[in-house]
Amino acid sequence: MEKIIDHETRLKVLKAAPLHANQHAFRVGRSTNTALYQLNSEIRSSLDGGEVLICAFLDIEGAFDNTSHESVSRALEERSVAAPVRRWVEAVLRKRIAETTVSDTKIRLGTTRGCPQGGVLSTYCGA
Repeated sequence: MEKIIDHETRLKVLKAAPLHANQHAFRVGRSTNTALYQLNSEIRSSLDGGEVLICAFLDIEGAFDNTSHESVSRALEERSVAAPVRRWVEAVLRKRIAETTVSDTKIRLGTTRGCPQGGVLSTYCGA
């Protein structure tokens, strides 16, 4: 199901409302390497022109773990993702169960924020 939604999103939603040109995540042919290459090129061209360049690098710790389900829903709605698809994604997020074992006791809790990592659609939560 995730692959079907991903395919439809790339074909329809992202063609109608593309991601920012400088975004490298969730883009075919782009990666952290292409982001670094682009940054390096911009730095070199700025320095060649005698300009001063200041860079800030941010690593948002826990971005996947702390993403609110509401922000994902809002982003899907803003991009005009079809209502049935939005409801499916919302259900996947809200009906997840986190499980851990402490000593001999297994603890299961529903989640209120965060996105599953490593799945086909996990990049929607971090982008």
